[in-house]
Amino acid sequence: MRMVFDKEMETQEIWAVGNELARWFGHDGKTARYTLDDSHMEHIVTFHDPVLVTDNALIARLADSRPGPFTISNYAKERGITGSMLRDSVNRLMEVPRRIIEYDGTVMDFDQSRYDGGTPETQVWGPSYDTLFLCKALGMIDLGNAKNAAELGAGSGFVSMYLMDHLPDLERMVSIDRMALSYQCMLDMKKQGNYNKWDPVAADAMDYLKGKNFDLLVCNPPYIRRPKSIDDNPYEGIGMIADLIENSDELLNDGGRLVINISSLSGDLPYELLDVYGRDFSEVLKKEVPLKVFRVTNDPEWREYLIEHGLDTQSRRGHDYWQEIKVLEIRK
Repeated sequence: MRMVFDKEMETQEIWAVGNELARWFGHDGKTARYTLDDSHMEHIVTFHDPVLVTDNALIARLADSRPGPFTISNYAKERGITGSMLRDSVNRLMEVPRRIIEYDGTVMDFDQSRYDGGTPETQVWGPSYDTLFLCKALGMIDLGNAKNAAELGAGSGFVSMYLMDHLPDLERMVSIDRMALSYQCMLDMKKQGNYNKWDPVAADAMDYLKGKNFDLLVCNPPYIRRPKSIDDNPYEGIGMIADLIENSDELLNDGGRLVINISSLSGDLPYELLDVYGRDFSEVLKKEVPLKVFRVTNDPEWREYLIEHGLDTQSRRGHDYWQEIKVLEIRK
């Protein structure tokens, strides 16, 4: 399955690719049934104003007779794939472990089944909405002078790929993650394109950065507070945000930038620290999106804590819980 987001993230196209067309859309290869190579692709539907990479509530609306925030492709219409058939077909595509994600010219062919460590703490996830949102913000900032950059907690490495695709003068891209599967994933992704400048590193990011300086630091850190923190939970805590703000002057070269995601669920601490350390910063982008992290919303204590600290509970677009994600640019 191929997902294509436009540069402004106003549309999300869903395409069926290769064997998906053979298995679920009635196409056969010339030499064998249910096989088709990846050169065969068909556009199925376009979602408008997406707020998640996989929005089950929006997909469910494909079965409604009423118009919704989507456009059904001519291909689907001509084959009579509408209503519940369209909904079920898109749901089936979303279940496929392999996803080709494209945003603003950067393309990642990612197979989730290859990087499943068995627990959320060891699993590498493909690009999420806030991953792409961070890339959108990076595309709005003048980073032309950056020669060396580092991504902290790089995961699949999509943000690093985006930077290499869009910064022609970049000489070295260091991508740091403590998970072995993340390191392996980035090595695999390095082979997909012309990424000779890419230097994936398996290490604790803050330990690795000690004594080093960069023109650009990028991070999509954990940004959800919790009253009883568990150190190895990747969804919670704002300790990394605090560490980066506190140490940004030591880690950046003169004129360098730190670009990070935060959330309304991060509370006031990031701004308080920016003030305490006298950092020059600005908000590049912000957007309201659903909170879709089951380990958060399905934990009653954690959920109630967040409701008390700003979680938006006004149900809309099929989602009960909302947050505002923001991208900060911090300058030295």
